[in-house]
Amino acid sequence: MAVSKEPNNQDLEALMKEGKEAFENDDLERANQLLHQALELDPENANLHVDLGNLFFTMKKIFKAREHYQKASELKPDSHRPWHGMGRIEKELGNVNQAIQYFEKVLSLEPETYVSLNSLGYCYLHLHEYEKAETYYLKAIKIRPKDFMAIYSLARFYSQTQRWDKAVEILNSFSKPGAKHRKEALIILVDSYIQLKKNQEALSLWSELFSKAINDEEKAEFLRIKGIIHSTQNDFENSSQCYSEATKFQPYRADYWTSLLWELAQIPDKKRVQLHGDKAKLLHPEESHLFFHLGAIDNYFDDVENAIVNMSKALEIDPKFVEAKVGLAFFYFKNKKTNEALELALETVEELPNLTNQRLSFYAKDLGESLKSIGKFDLGDQYIKCHADLNND
Repeated sequence: MAVSKEPNNQDLEALMKEGKEAFENDDLERANQLLHQALELDPENANLHVDLGNLFFTMKKIFKAREHYQKASELKPDSHRPWHGMGRIEKELGNVNQAIQYFEKVLSLEPETYVSLNSLGYCYLHLHEYEKAETYYLKAIKIRPKDFMAIYSLARFYSQTQRWDKAVEILNSFSKPGAKHRKEALIILVDSYIQLKKNQEALSLWSELFSKAINDEEKAEFLRIKGIIHSTQNDFENSSQCYSEATKFQPYRADYWTSLLWELAQIPDKKRVQLHGDKAKLLHPEESHLFFHLGAIDNYFDDVENAIVNMSKALEIDPKFVEAKVGLAFFYFKNKKTNEALELALETVEELPNLTNQRLSFYAKDLGESLKSIGKFDLGDQYIKCHADLNND
């Protein structure tokens, strides 16, 4: 009769310890090797399966992570760790209601598991149940009052629910210079100051934020933030300079180009709009939103002929771009091409439910009023109502 070999606890503990250290140092391949060596010694170790689940989750191997969390939950169902892992999986996959069930299971076993409380805050925020979200975020902070993720999550919650003053209050009380994750806190702080129109406070933090950029992508994004600060002060020369620098770091981000073009239009500097617009079109010949904005800027300068050309190009690239159809119909009206305008308006009215971008919906009202001016009252009212519904007018 074969005798089962007991695992060498000393070797097992050493391998698990080294594996965790490698994981914490982001040496994921080494961690994988060590934890699997440990698994060979003790394949029924629930904690080891959770550690492997965490490793595979970090490696974005979601379904392998799920296998280990499930195995751990079968081996040790009264441990909260595998249930939290299962919740993370469902949260990552977008199955928020299922994730909530797992996180609540964690709390039934360990009521003060702050990471699950924090995760429940995220889930309820995703479901727009803001009171529940805030309750769980506050519970997490009560347990870990100095933990960055608990503070950051609550501040981000206040930012996303437009309670900018609360975001500033909580971050200023916690996030001191030199603190871990200072950069993440600064992003929310600067954005909150912008929303509160406290531009000097935002600018005073921006230099530190930019100094923490680790690559060109972050430098470009932080320059965009500075551009917003200047723009809210109507300092379009400096805002356009910020966006211009951002395009140098990230020339293939079309949204940086459109922001640059609008800031130049506000100066107004039509010559530089033309120059940078030509550069943007060379870099983004198939970007429909770029041509939409080029058409809108042409219209801003009362250059309706070019507005029609660029808006038509946006539709050529994306024939389902409803906002571009509405804009083009309005430009036809402005250019005295009433038949073309009416034909496109009639064609597009059934697609108005697909017009969901509030920021790009501004021509719906203009088109509606133009339609009513030629006696098409019912049709015009539908466009005006679409604009009003999107903008809560």
